[in-house]
Amino acid sequence: MWVDWRDGKQIAVYAGTLRGSDPRGALFVWETNINDNITALKSFFTPESNPGALTVTKVTGNTVYFSAPRGGGTFDLVTNSFGG
Repeated sequence: MWVDWRDGKQIAVYAGTLRGSDPRGALFVWETNINDNITALKSFFTPESNPGALTVTKVTGNTVYFSAPRGGGTFDLVTNSFGG
């Protein structure tokens, strides 16, 4: 998990897996607006390659780095897209 404050919002990134018969690695992005204290799931994302359960290893700028049993990669918080 990673949490930071940006532009009056608290951004939280959780990494793990979706439950089900074919568990997939997943990244969940939450935003809390400090002005009205409303928390909302911005979105959740799953990499196409399904490397397994994701673990956040670091965040630099808008890039989330993650590791997984079958590889790792990055996620861009601005474009909401995975990289290699």
